[in-house]
Amino acid sequence: MSDILKTASMVAMFGELLCDSPKEKNDWKKKMLNATGMLDFPEDWDDLSEDEKQSRLDKVIALNKEIKNENV
Repeated sequence: MSDILKTASMVAMFGELLCDSPKEKNDWKKKMLNATGMLDFPEDWDDLSEDEKQSRLDKVIALNKEIKNENV
């Protein structure tokens, strides 16, 4: 996994602290992960509920966190 994606995942986690609403948190996380240019979001992303978006984003972040810990 790319160091860029790992770093973006760490920055994306700050959304939980910096943002207030679930939508703002999800938008922040997506923006940080999307900035890597390494992820594709489904065409129907905007149609998903905020809960579903959060679940998917958090899984990507957790996966990258797990991989980082394995490499330490």
